[in-house]
Amino acid sequence: AGPIGGLSWDEAHGWREAAPKLIAPCIAISPMRDMDGVSLRTSCFTTDGREQAVEMDRIPFHKLFQRDYMDAHTCDAMLINMIGAKTRSVGTICEIAWGYRRAIPMFMAMEPEGNPNDNPFIAPMIARRFPTLADAINGLREYYGYPAYEAGAAD
Repeated sequence: AGPIGGLSWDEAHGWREAAPKLIAPCIAISPMRDMDGVSLRTSCFTTDGREQAVEMDRIPFHKLFQRDYMDAHTCDAMLINMIGAKTRSVGTICEIAWGYRRAIPMFMAMEPEGNPNDNPFIAPMIARRFPTLADAINGLREYYGYPAYEAGAAD
C-alpha cells in the first residue's frame, strides 16, 4: 500500500516492482498490477500542484475501489510505503483502516516528520513504523522469521 496520486509513474510503481523480490517467499500483491503506465499516468502526475483526474473510461473508480478492498480483506500482512508522499493518500488510509479492523500486521515506512499522511488517527493503527522502506521490508521479513535482505536493494 502507498500513495499513487501526486507521484510520477516511477515514484508510485518503482518500489512496488522491487518489493516482491525483497519480501520473498512472501507473495506481494500490488494495487497497480495489470495497469499500464499510460492509463495510470493521468492520475499520478500533477499540474500546478493539483492532482489530475483518472480517465474514467480506462480505470473506473469502482473497480479500483473493489480490488483494493478485496486485497486489504484477503492479505495476511501489509507493507506500506509513505516515503515521499506529496499529498494525503485517501486510498492508502482506507487500506490501513481495513487492515487495522482485521488486526493484520502492518509495516509502514514513513519519514519521522513532515509526511502529509502522518496524523493522530493513522499512527495508532500502525504497530510497526520504520524510517526507511528497507527497514520496513526487513521488519516484515523478521516478523515471518526470514533473514534480512542485503541493504540498498529497496532504496
